[in-house]
Amino acid sequence: MKILQFLLTSTFAQNFNALSPGNDPDAAMTMFKEIYFPIFKASFTNLDHDKMHRQKAEDVGEMRFVERMFDYCVGEDDYFMSFEEDLACGTRMLTDMSKAFPELAELVEEDDPELNSMVYEILDVNGDGGMDREEYQDSVYCAIRVMAAKFVQFAPPDLKENLVHILSSFAETIPTLLNNEEMESFMSGHPRIYRIIKQRFNEKRLGKLFRTVDFNNDDEICERELTKFAINLLDEFSDLAELISDETDY
Repeated sequence: MKILQFLLTSTFAQNFNALSPGNDPDAAMTMFKEIYFPIFKASFTNLDHDKMHRQKAEDVGEMRFVERMFDYCVGEDDYFMSFEEDLACGTRMLTDMSKAFPELAELVEEDDPELNSMVYEILDVNGDGGMDREEYQDSVYCAIRVMAAKFVQFAPPDLKENLVHILSSFAETIPTLLNNEEMESFMSGHPRIYRIIKQRFNEKRLGKLFRTVDFNNDDEICERELTKFAINLLDEFSDLAELISDETDY
């Protein structure tokens, strides 16, 4: 749920941060809940969910980050996760991250309980108080699809026009950033993780991720392409986290 909170607020951030008095975070969140969340809710409700599920199967198949989240939260053998288990898992995740990376603890924000309930009410389509793995994947895909559509709708024209080029350039800029002195200093306390990240995020691998966003080759990114990219990126980070867990003590 924390991932969806981050994606939701990030999608609308440019609009509600600019409109909130003094760019106050609390005022911005209130504005998001009162103005922008109803837009998200209406868009999600009005989706052709069967069509979205078919396109999900065509574009991304299994969403590995959702499967690993389920494994982490309720165990590999459980197929159902309740709302309460999801909330408890979010708290445990924050605790684990703070222990592993204390220098990042202040940057990790707690979930907003009210927004959690609002999101879950929408995603729990059958209203049984939780979701199984397939239902969670379908709901998360549809939620990201709505956010992608709203990004395309609200993003500044110059950003939309240059987004393919911007994302493609990450294949070169990320390895450069990973190898600069500032990053080496920042990761000096985690040398094994730093080595894994640099080996994993090489230009060839990043090129496959960032240079294939525009899969219909029209030099524009539509909501379906952006959704596929977002899920591929989340899966990539999930793969990295599992690799770090397997090869280190974190």
